Amino acid sequence: MLLFINMSRSNVAELSRAVNSEARKQYPQLVKLLGVRSLMLTSVTPRLELRSVTPYPYTFSEDNSLLPTESKSFGRIIKRGRREGLEEIHATIENTDKEHSWLFIPSDSLWVDITLESDETSVKPDPYAQIFLSHIYTEVEFIHTHPDATVRNLAVWQPWYYSDNYLLEAAQPSGTDLTYHSQMVARTSPDSRQVSTIVSHFGITSFVMNGDQSTSGVFHAEAYDRLVQDASEPTSAIRQALGRLGVNALRNDDTPAFTIGFTPLG
Repeated sequence: MLLFINMSRSNVAELSRAVNSEARKQYPQLVKLLGVRSLMLTSVTPRLELRSVTPYPYTFSEDNSLLPTESKSFGRIIKRGRREGLEEIHATIENTDKEHSWLFIPSDSLWVDITLESDETSVKPDPYAQIFLSHIYTEVEFIHTHPDATVRNLAVWQPWYYSDNYLLEAAQPSGTDLTYHSQMVARTSPDSRQVSTIVSHFGITSFVMNGDQSTSGVFHAEAYDRLVQDASEPTSAIRQALGRLGVNALRNDDTPAFTIGFTPLG
């Protein structure tokens, strides 16, 4: 059964308690699902195991900026509408040099910073926060950035994966992005909808998995041309590239695994 928290500035502590409660309840089953328990862990309580893989116990704190202004990042709670938050993040996409990740809770217009580590080419989110929050809220959206500097570096290091039009190609989810989303769908509450979103130079890419949770956690991708040849109409070029991805990322019955959309910004 899902819980509902009417988040306000005065009850961030309530969210901390709720997530910690779900962590204690859900983690033992999650360990079985992932098959991560070993002989070495048989004498370790789930609570101690949680501390070794997550920032448990979770202690959230209020903040005003979506991107951290100090060294502390993980666990910041920002009250912001979705569109307003996406525009705030997008306004920094040309100047930031590291990726970042959040969970957005649409029912409460709430952003949760889940970034544990980030660098010029990747971001490491807490892999369990989304699972625990899915047992509290009916929809959770994972949002992360593909900053200009990141894809510029990747275009140099992986020229087979990016062209001179790398800023347009940045709107596409990577194989890692798709796999992470499919894993979250398979592990989160079946009563909670999971969305993934990428903020890149030209706008917002969002995608969901097709099918119910019991069948949608697995997909395979056929080879396709992800490079953008014509940059004269960025939105059209991005949507065409995403269309190619959509017809080549397939479920086991060879139907499209993802529904993908793009919204321009700027």
